[in-house]
Amino acid sequence: MSLRRVSAKLFGNEKLVEVVLALHAANNTATAQQLAKATGIDHAMVRVVLIRLVDAGLLDALPRANTRAAQYYAADNHGQPWLALCTLARAVWVDAEIEASIASPHPDS
Repeated sequence: MSLRRVSAKLFGNEKLVEVVLALHAANNTATAQQLAKATGIDHAMVRVVLIRLVDAGLLDALPRANTRAAQYYAADNHGQPWLALCTLARAVWVDAEIEASIASPHPDS
């Protein structure tokens, strides 16, 4: 099963795994635009995931320096729940990668 399909079944959003892993790779603080660039996912879709994570209490929307400043999101203060989500996201990612490598034809075959 594809990464996005598993993400959708587990989390109700096919992009969540990729966004969580990108945010974790960015030291747990980034803007939606930065994550969109890192993942190749549309900015609006990344923002939906980030807002869901804020609503779930797993991220903070940091105060903006001014009204034109980009919104930063951070997971630094969420300890074990955030780390558990990152661990699960990584496991889903690895499983999808293994499945894809098994399904693809090998050049030596």
